[in-house]
Amino acid sequence: MNKIYLLFFVLIFLFSSCSSISDKPVSEKMSTEELSKAIKSDTLFAEFYENIREEVDEMSDIKKATYSDVTYRRLFKYVKFLQDTIYWKPLSEKWEKEWQKDYGMYLPKADSVLSYWKNYLAENSLDKYVKIELARIDKRYYDYM
Repeated sequence: MNKIYLLFFVLIFLFSSCSSISDKPVSEKMSTEELSKAIKSDTLFAEFYENIREEVDEMSDIKKATYSDVTYRRLFKYVKFLQDTIYWKPLSEKWEKEWQKDYGMYLPKADSVLSYWKNYLAENSLDKYVKIELARIDKRYYDYM
């Protein structure tokens, strides 16, 4: 019975680890077939690929060589991880509470300092002492080769 469970888990692992997204470096363009398979497996890949191609096409050859080990699959997995709200939302709430606990008391003080300097600038504005008016505006156009 244990062998059946083991075989079952191995098969699940193999099928779940297979990805339709290519393991090509991002410096190389994907073929139409590879792109089609990747988009069918995850519709978010189309926008991701479009953005990556724009960035990579603008890169110099040196930068392309530097990032040649970055693949579409790894980068897409990373981007999806960064957008995973289930993972990041509790952490974000925790970090916000910690920030409020440590630095929340300074927020009203910062607001009062900002309002002081806004009032100071308004009261001591240069417009009270100097008035600048344009007499005329000269426009000169030069011909260049």
